[in-house]
Amino acid sequence: MNINEDNYYELDGKVGKFHIEVKDGKGRAIDVDCPNQICVHTGWISVDNPIPIICLPNGIMEQIDE
Repeated sequence: MNINEDNYYELDGKVGKFHIEVKDGKGRAIDVDCPNQICVHTGWISVDNPIPIICLPNGIMEQIDE
């Protein structure tokens, strides 16, 4: 995924779909099929805020690689 190109992505996780929104050089999890939604509540990540978004039920990790 290109963090510099606005886009939406859909991944298949272990318990359902995992959607990623990339906008203005940032990324976030949105509309995720998982019971606790911690990944969604993590918010936006970017080069300035590189904390990875992890969805354990789906087995997916979203992170910014420089």
